[in-house]
Amino acid sequence: MAKTDRLKYSRKNVWEHAGEGRVQEMMAFAEDYKSFLAYAKTERSCVRQIVNTALANGFVPIEQCQTLRPGDKVCISAKEKVVALAIIGRQGLENGISLIGSHTDVPSWT
Repeated sequence: MAKTDRLKYSRKNVWEHAGEGRVQEMMAFAEDYKSFLAYAKTERSCVRQIVNTALANGFVPIEQCQTLRPGDKVCISAKEKVVALAIIGRQGLENGISLIGSHTDVPSWT
């Protein structure tokens, strides 16, 4: 193979390379996401759904916590417009944090 052939971009189709188990995982994820989108049509319904999912997966409202320990899962929501989820780490903040950010895009239908 020529050196330039190795540098060429070759698009690969995931459906041709994923095994049956992986395809089933992707389809299940897609169905869950479609259910989320069907419910979360506004920013407030989106935040409610995120909080409900978090609570169902072991997160606790931070207001209920007296202290935080490594591994604790906490959530906080403000005016049903913003939600933050956190899993308390083992190291102090001086060693940094891992952060994932997101936002909702809600179209205006007026």
